Amino acid sequence: MRFRILGGFEVEDGGQVLVPPGKPRLLLAVLLSRLNEPVPVPELVDAVWGEHPPASAVENLRNYVHQLRRILGRDAVLRQGVTYRLVAEPSTVDAGEFEAGIAAAEEAAARGDLAVARDLFRTASARWRGRPFGALADEPALATYVLRLSERRLAALERRFDIELELGDGAATVVELTVLTSENPYRERLHGQLMRALSGSGRKADALKVFRDLREKLVTGLGIEPGAELTDLQHAILRDQPADPARPPAELPPAAAYFTGRSAELKRLDELVSAVERPALPVVAVVGPPGVGKTALVVQWAHDAAASFPDGALFIDLHGFHRQRPMPAAEAVGHLLISLGVEARAVPARHEDAVKLYRSMVAGRRILVVLDNARSAEQVRDLLPGSPSAVAVVTSRNRLTGLVAGHGARSMTVPPLPAADAVHLLGRFLDDTRVAEQPAAAAGLVEACDGLPLAVCIAAANLAEDAHRDIASHLSELRLDRFAALAVDGERDLRVAATFDLSYESLAEAEQRTFRVLGVLPSHDFTPESVAAATGCPVGEARDRLRRLARAHLVEPRGADRYAPHDLLREYARGRAGAAEAERAGAGLYAYYLRRCDSAARAMWPQMIRLPYPADQPRDAEPAPVAEAVAWLNAELANLVAVALQPGAGPLADLLRGWFWGRGFGEQWHAVATAAAAADDLPGRTMAALSLGNYYQRRHDAPAAQIQYEQTLRLSREAGWPEAEAVAESAIGSLAFLRGEFEKAVEHIERSLDVTRRTGGAPAGDAFNMLAGAHFTLGRLAAAHDYLRRALALAEQSGARTAVALTRGNLALVLSQQGATDEAVAEATEALRLARELDEPLLETVARVSLATATSDPQQSRRHAEQAAEVSSAAGDAGGEGQARNALAPAYLALGRTRDAITQYEAAVRLAAQASDVYVEIDATTGLAAAHLSRGDLAPATAAAEQAVERARAGGYRVLLARALTVLSAIYRRRDRPAEAASARQEAERLREETGGR
Repeated sequence: MRFRILGGFEVEDGGQVLVPPGKPRLLLAVLLSRLNEPVPVPELVDAVWGEHPPASAVENLRNYVHQLRRILGRDAVLRQGVTYRLVAEPSTVDAGEFEAGIAAAEEAAARGDLAVARDLFRTASARWRGRPFGALADEPALATYVLRLSERRLAALERRFDIELELGDGAATVVELTVLTSENPYRERLHGQLMRALSGSGRKADALKVFRDLREKLVTGLGIEPGAELTDLQHAILRDQPADPARPPAELPPAAAYFTGRSAELKRLDELVSAVERPALPVVAVVGPPGVGKTALVVQWAHDAAASFPDGALFIDLHGFHRQRPMPAAEAVGHLLISLGVEARAVPARHEDAVKLYRSMVAGRRILVVLDNARSAEQVRDLLPGSPSAVAVVTSRNRLTGLVAGHGARSMTVPPLPAADAVHLLGRFLDDTRVAEQPAAAAGLVEACDGLPLAVCIAAANLAEDAHRDIASHLSELRLDRFAALAVDGERDLRVAATFDLSYESLAEAEQRTFRVLGVLPSHDFTPESVAAATGCPVGEARDRLRRLARAHLVEPRGADRYAPHDLLREYARGRAGAAEAERAGAGLYAYYLRRCDSAARAMWPQMIRLPYPADQPRDAEPAPVAEAVAWLNAELANLVAVALQPGAGPLADLLRGWFWGRGFGEQWHAVATAAAAADDLPGRTMAALSLGNYYQRRHDAPAAQIQYEQTLRLSREAGWPEAEAVAESAIGSLAFLRGEFEKAVEHIERSLDVTRRTGGAPAGDAFNMLAGAHFTLGRLAAAHDYLRRALALAEQSGARTAVALTRGNLALVLSQQGATDEAVAEATEALRLARELDEPLLETVARVSLATATSDPQQSRRHAEQAAEVSSAAGDAGGEGQARNALAPAYLALGRTRDAITQYEAAVRLAAQASDVYVEIDATTGLAAAHLSRGDLAPATAAAEQAVERARAGGYRVLLARALTVLSAIYRRRDRPAEAASARQEAERLREETGGR
């Protein structure tokens, strides 16, 4: 199988193979442009469809890959995780042969075999038949690759013309050069070669006309003069001297042997350089953390773009982060002048004069200046060319904000390698087979290296030394001591730690201390406030330190005023910190989180029982404003969980219970409560058991919740803590209520109230809410209404806004059943306002279900119920979602969407059963019967209605029984069973009269 892309796009296997047109053809072209590289699926989707892919894009992509495999072979396109890779030898692609031919020609030229080099260049160039990929050349996903190939071809042609001129064959190149200068009207090197060829053939007037024509184009089109080399050549022809210009500087280091990926970054560099509007000097600052591969990226780009800089490339390492001192600008400009041909003794002694000479020498020249490893903007300012014909690229571990502000530099931050590219880099060191045999270990290894190319290369080099050593064993060593494993024996500079040392040692002492503290704290990220608490400095100073660390790329911004180091840097910082320093920082951070969390809890859940606040910890005098508390808890949750998992953090874990209950944060909640259960004090273990019980109840695991609540009851009595005992009794009652054991539920709730009365405490609003629920389900609507009014008064008196929102939502449901719809809507609307202010999904679900039930407008009812279903589903609240879908179905029925209503009722039955919510399960089954009846499906309608009647009667759900009997009566009438219909109707009417329900 052979691929021809240099002019058209063909696939051959003996004869021509037809590649499907359209998107499969484009997909193959993109994969060919990244031959043997893993290309992430999102990049392929973007390449094939652009900014507006269809919803089925990933599935369509999979189908296109199958088509390509049928044509190219099953193993031609491999899937690796979330990437695809086209596998083929470079020699099977004419572009690969073209590249190999050029490389061979360059080697011959380097040996001095100029005639051989000329012939090899001719052979390689002959493979070029036109624009790569033909009609696909202008596709955005291929544009950079096509441009690079085109530049590579022109650079090869220019190299061949130099050789032919050197061999005295200039006359033979005139026709070809004339065509190429016409196609590339601003390419000075080609014009210079044409001038030399014409002059050498005795056509000096024509040679000078080439110069005049080019100068006119440059001046009128770009506002610049021809470069110094071309001007010198013109003068030489006028003086009838040999036209042998000096060789331009070529100081770029070799490209990295295993350079991998970075296509987006290379493309971005192209864009940043070309985006600058002349006459401004294009300056690009390539910045990033140590070891991320900034220099390798710039060198690779510079080699790829060499044809754009016919006047050469200067490269200087400024030692900005080095064991030696950073190179002063005065010393650096001297090196640059010597590179430009100035003898050392002729370099001006005064720095200002040296800078002027340097800028004069590069003026008008299309030259690249790479200023590597800069410490600051100040170090490089005098090294920037003054002419817009040049391009300056600066690399640094610092952000070089001064260069951006003062010189309009475009900044580009180099990120760690994506996982797929890092694995591919590992495979290039070892071999793809070795990596493919241990994919999990390879993925773990590059993850442990934090995606830093330096770390991956060191790990790969150590593995490559021993072909029998598996990746997994090296990964185990790496996890034990990453910095010992990420070092090459006998090579001082080939250690990741040594690279980090240079950045760390360049910091001021205050930043060093702050950086060390970031390594020892469990937080995922940091704010100025948390860093101030951990280090004992003012918040403003902490903010400045974090910004300075970010400029040094030792931490990265994670949002407004929020920072975090990468894992390897965090581990390095931890290794620099002492035990006493770590202990002080941890204590400061814990005190800060405890104080802020307590302030938030007192604002949002003042009614909840909590552990006594530690007497030795500072405490805010007043609760935080609710909106501030909600925003802070949302932003800091991951950090609060990390700190709450530490030993002795039980009080903080307990303060998070209310937040978890309202949002159901699954495994985080369980982990925090389990850690708190290891407390060595009875109150701490009591609240941990209560939290675990709450967790299991929200997960609808009633047996596990029962065990924890009984443990809470036992521990609270043992601790002599009556307030906790009352809460435990009430919690056990809530489980009995959910099981439909109403008498037992009331018994536990009454015990809870008795304990409260004995100790002289205020009755708990939660207990009144549950008593109201029991009376509501038993059809005692007046009693339910009374208990909810009492609960609401208690909640408002204590300022418990979450309790107010819950109670108003429940009250709206009771009022709806009593026929007081206007009052119900008012209560539910206020409940919704509070729920959204508190950012409580559980409360928002209750409020929206109440609104959907109370409103008479089916469209509004549908909207509220759909939003309730969305909110509860996102929160993982099966019970709430069941209630929401049970409220949504009647709205669909009213809108004539009977099939949709049936689907919602079926979902409600399933979700209610999952949540052990018998009430909603019976209610939804009744609704399902009514929906089937409206379609005339009498058999399923009868079965559902009879089941609802049986379960409601057995459980004592009198309001639900009345509703189910009403539906069953209608079904019996349709089935011509008048006596049974009348009996069901009469019983339903009697129940409604007794309960006061609709």
